Amino acid sequence: MVGILTYNIHSGVGTDGAYDLERVAGVIRRSKAEIACLQEVEVNKKLKRARRWSVTHADDQAQVIADACGLANYEFTPTLKAAFLQATCTGGEVLVASDEASYGLATLTRFPILDRRRLMFHRCDGDRASSFE
Repeated sequence: MVGILTYNIHSGVGTDGAYDLERVAGVIRRSKAEIACLQEVEVNKKLKRARRWSVTHADDQAQVIADACGLANYEFTPTLKAAFLQATCTGGEVLVASDEASYGLATLTRFPILDRRRLMFHRCDGDRASSFE
């Protein structure tokens, strides 16, 4: 039987507000999962912050966590390529398109990844359409 884990890592920030990718990797290691499906993963090429609740970092979180928990094969799929800017007038979240900050999903596994597909589903005027990559 294959162990599978799904885990929202909240951009590596715990409920205590600390940014700690080793803590995330420790949870995965202790689960003994052979496939880990992660949500809210950031991959930043430069010091950026992809979402309001995150911290400024320049980590490839998918790779760092995969290396730390011993799941050598991984795939990151960005669902958002943007960096966070603080909106001073409202205190809200403003996202600016950026190739240096990504936010999305990662799959980590001990098994070789033989193929990958990204399915994008769009709703147009009430109709559902899909595109495949």
